[in-house]
Amino acid sequence: MKDSLHFILFGVLGFLGLVMTGVGVMVKSGAESDLTAAAGKLQAAAKQSIPSAGDVKDIQARQARFIAEVEKFRADWESNQGKALLRFDKTYATPDDFNNDASRTISALQMRFQALEAEWPLPNLLVKLGRKMQPEENEGARFWEQTASDMRRIQQPEILMMQARLRVMAEVLVVCECLKAMPEYASAPFSFRKFEFGSFNNEPQAEEKEPWLRHEFQFVFNASPSLALAITDSLLVPSNATMESRGGKREGLPLELVSLTGFQSSRAHDTGYEISAEERAKWEIPPDVTDEQWDNAKRAEVARKLEAETVYGVSMRFELKLSALRANPRWVPGIKAQAAPADQ
Repeated sequence: MKDSLHFILFGVLGFLGLVMTGVGVMVKSGAESDLTAAAGKLQAAAKQSIPSAGDVKDIQARQARFIAEVEKFRADWESNQGKALLRFDKTYATPDDFNNDASRTISALQMRFQALEAEWPLPNLLVKLGRKMQPEENEGARFWEQTASDMRRIQQPEILMMQARLRVMAEVLVVCECLKAMPEYASAPFSFRKFEFGSFNNEPQAEEKEPWLRHEFQFVFNASPSLALAITDSLLVPSNATMESRGGKREGLPLELVSLTGFQSSRAHDTGYEISAEERAKWEIPPDVTDEQWDNAKRAEVARKLEAETVYGVSMRFELKLSALRANPRWVPGIKAQAAPADQ
């Protein structure tokens, strides 16, 4: 019995030895593999040339250019673009002095927007019949009247923000004028409806981490979708093509898109056609056939042809909501250095 136990114990210990030997070989081979890889990287790095004085100068030049670009942005943000909304050459001693200029500006804006008015042309068939588009409510005229009235009631502290409102309207107008002067948009439908400024006059609140103060407003107009998108794009990204029109030059104010919403105007679902006796021959209708006797298939064919000749476009109504931006005086560009950890 004792001999059997010795044999079993010897076999178990022998097996454990083989296992431990295998583990040791694997661990050793893994460590050697890591060391070999690290040594290879070190040798590859050693073969590279040591940076020369020219390399150092190139790095320093790149750093200097980067710093100069950052400083240029900061200077432009602080003194140019960031202050464009509320920077005016002319100041006013009294609200009456401002209103004299404002009334003339409002009249000019109204006339220039009216000069851009255009609608989809009616088909010749409807024109010959004397048909006209049903006129919409003159929302634009009511807006200009209300704006002029608001200007007459302002107090001295409100003059600056009222100037900003007029500047924003002129900015949008120049963009519309420039686009309508282009061949691709010359015949595109467009009609002004109104501006909405809401809380534009109030001082917006912004945290120190926000570089801009936002003055929100809305431009409401009727147009084709392509023209509406072009107006939005041109306001957000000023280009030489939309910086100056016959009526004036835009400031290139920094603007931020809030939303663009389009609404399709309603149109008639059913249309009635009346064919006069003189036109019966044109549609191959016998003169002595009454409506009740007319073949239904022939009636449907004539209706399809008439529908094809009287299809016309209808402008969409767009509400373009933007924020006019100006520099937040509380924001400081740069990265704050983190405090060093306390000694343990």
